[in-house]
Amino acid sequence: MANIPDEILYTLILISSVFVGFPLRHLKSTSGRKFTTAGLGVLTVLCVCHVDFAYSFICFVINTLIIKLTHLKRLTLLSFIWCFTYLLFFRLTHLFGLPEPSRLANAVQLIQTLKLVSVASDIGEYRRDLYKKQAGDSSADGKKYHQRFRLQLEVEPDVVDLFCYTYCYVGLFTGPFFTYRTFHDYINNSSVRTLPLFAPLISRLMKLVVFVSMYFYINKYFSVAGVKSSHFNHDYSFLFRMFYVAMVFLVARFRFYSAWLAAECSCISLGFGAYAVECKARTGNGPTADANETQ
Repeated sequence: MANIPDEILYTLILISSVFVGFPLRHLKSTSGRKFTTAGLGVLTVLCVCHVDFAYSFICFVINTLIIKLTHLKRLTLLSFIWCFTYLLFFRLTHLFGLPEPSRLANAVQLIQTLKLVSVASDIGEYRRDLYKKQAGDSSADGKKYHQRFRLQLEVEPDVVDLFCYTYCYVGLFTGPFFTYRTFHDYINNSSVRTLPLFAPLISRLMKLVVFVSMYFYINKYFSVAGVKSSHFNHDYSFLFRMFYVAMVFLVARFRFYSAWLAAECSCISLGFGAYAVECKARTGNGPTADANETQ
């Protein structure tokens, strides 16, 4: 895959992530859903990023050590400092005499940074909630606090759970970002196969066709190559150059919208992130209400 342009690889990843979800939504066991989605993610990163996989793996290992060995008061802060300092190092590897990572490896690192800091924060809040319960906090604020974080984490994830969450193939290169609770609820959802599929998928695909068509049509007349040409500043007026640049930005937006819609389609085909209406779920964050208590 070394000779395939990043844009082509990116497109192939998006398309394959949509189609692979159809058979995977029929997996019956929790472990099957957990290990298969993580295995596909690891395999994809290894095939596409090659040795750059080591960057994301090192970040995961150190962050996991921080989670398991750090006192709860410093957990979120240390995870935040480590992940974003490492991200800065990742972007400046050429200054340390190391090969510059690929753009796709950069995409993985960005998503992983959000995931690792998020799960460290959730575990810190879970431990704080557990400490309050053990201390016998029965105040109104304490009960509200317990309810809030009971909906985020039910049990503290172990190292294997953290690894599977970090490398789950869903959104690994493109987003969307999702919390560990969303991943936990997916792998423990035994009714994934019965979730609506074609109606929500077709509605997104119709939008995707429009965005992709607009991208190719506008890019045909207003490409980045035109801005870089030697005659761009000499042959056109200032107003036309401003209009041209605005259209180039519009092309970029249609490209982003297409990628995000394709990523959303991959979630739908897998049955990932689906909740009952009563859960009042927030996108990527999981439920904000207990369905059993709102009925």
